[in-house]
This record gives sequence, structure tokens and C-alpha cells, in this order.
Amino acid sequence: MNFTVEVKGYLGEKGGKRKRLVFRKRHDPAVENFMKWLYTAMFLNGSESLAMIDITGTSRAITWASTTRCQVDGPAGNTNYGIVAGTGTNAVTMTDYALQTLIAHGTGAGQLSYGAVTFTGPTTSGKTRYFEFQRALTNNSGGTITVNEIGVYVYPTSTAYYYMYLRDVLGSGVVVNNGQVLTIKYRVSVTA
Repeated sequence: MNFTVEVKGYLGEKGGKRKRLVFRKRHDPAVENFMKWLYTAMFLNGSESLAMIDITGTSRAITWASTTRCQVDGPAGNTNYGIVAGTGTNAVTMTDYALQTLIAHGTGAGQLSYGAVTFTGPTTSGKTRYFEFQRALTNNSGGTITVNEIGVYVYPTSTAYYYMYLRDVLGSGVVVNNGQVLTIKYRVSVTA
């Protein structure tokens, strides 16, 4: 069995016309928080806990109950969870807990307008079962923004904290001109 996470980026104009693929890659290795979440969900009982670092850099005790529902479907304008983008260029490390330099939501200088994260349900194609989720980031800042890193922040609904599970540094930055939309799509798949 093969488990993969693939990420693609499409650049287009507002209104969804004329999109072009600007990057495609297999996800960099998952950060430590992802593995701790998976272990906790599969093996811990109700009284055991592990420490995970939230996106503020604070260590938090997580339990089986706090990992049972981890949302990634961030609403429009929310950069606490869902797909996020940044300008950092540091290589991914196992202990990363947040993007190096998150691009804030908004229309000011250096900001992107984050749309809501959308999903497609599990789909089977041949021997592969997958689901996808994506988010559109619109540049209404009046200037150019270069996206160098992307990630996935999650929200365990039984806590008040947010965690990064995935981070990727792009081989070369994606220049998003004013008025353009960068759509980032993750595909999580298992192949028999």
C-alpha cells in the first residue's frame, strides 16, 4: 500500500478564467505534529496524552479525545486553519510547528484574501482511493506577492488551539500579481 500527499498550485485571473499549473510536487515529509496526531488517534486511550506544539509555539497536551475531529475546512478570511501560504524559504524540518512567515489575510500590502477551503469526497480511480481539498488566495494588495511556502493548519474541535500538520517549501517561488488568484490543491491518496 502506498500513501501519498500531492500538492498543486494553479494561477489564474479573478473569475476563474485561464488557470495554469505553476507547481506540482509530492508533499515534503510530514512534520512531527502529523505523526503525533496519527499515533494518538490510533493508539492512546482516554487517560494518556502526548505533547504537540501549536502554531504559536506553545506545547499542549493532546489526548485521543482531542484528535477525534480535526478540521481543515477553514472559512474565508481565517488563517488559523486550512491551507495557508507564506513567504519563508527555510527548508522543512520535522519540528516545524508553523509556516516560517505566514501571509496575512487582507487587502493591504503583502496580504492575500483567503477564500474558504473546499473539499471533494473520497473517490476511487483504479486501485487508488483519494480525496482533495483546495483554497483560493486572491491578491488584492495592489502589489506583487511571492509565495514560497504552503502548509495545512488543523483545528481539533475539542480544543481551542491550532496545529500545523503539513508544510512544503516550493522549488521556486510563485509570483502572484495584483488581481491574480493562486489556487492550492492537496490530494491525499492510498494506492493498493
